[in-house]
Amino acid sequence: MPVIPIDFSTVETFDNLPLSKYYGSIDKVELRPATDPTKFDQLMATYLVTDGDQLGRKSSEFLSLSPKAAFRLKRWFDHFGLSDELEALEVDDDTNLLTSPDLVGVDVIFEVYQDPKLYQGEKQVRTRLLEVLEDAPAPVPAPKARAATAARPAAKPAPAPEPELDEEEEEEEEAPAPVTPARRPTTKAAITSAPARRTLR
Repeated sequence: MPVIPIDFSTVETFDNLPLSKYYGSIDKVELRPATDPTKFDQLMATYLVTDGDQLGRKSSEFLSLSPKAAFRLKRWFDHFGLSDELEALEVDDDTNLLTSPDLVGVDVIFEVYQDPKLYQGEKQVRTRLLEVLEDAPAPVPAPKARAATAARPAAKPAPAPEPELDEEEEEEEEAPAPVTPARRPTTKAAITSAPARRTLR
């Protein structure tokens, strides 16, 4: 009988972050295609802890693209002040990473909590966004198709044209990006340590 050697010493064990609130930033937002044809694709927003004892660790929140869950997706983008002008999401074909709106690096506060609802008989540890600490970049508006114009009647013969001078093309004016009201700067600090720092409830 053959003997197959195995080595689990290099396998990393995944542990959830302790239940708490954290200062962090958006590490990535990735499209996760559904493997079950009866399910919908999801966005996976990954948060990076930027302060405190858990510095450098990550936790992810999953946002379903199901029409029934659109209210939750809208609420998530509401934190960034983007839901009103957001018309589409752009995802990189090779990496499945969200490219527009680009939210990577935006400072946030997120929470790791225990969902009281049971899943397969067990309580689940989940992550949710609580607050955005800076204004997110506005999404780039998609180009709109120009309306068709009615055909004009044939013009009368014009006199012989004079020699034309070289003219520079006029640049098409871009629509101004929507302005999001500025938030009062918030100082990063560990939530659970120094007493002088505010506690979010």
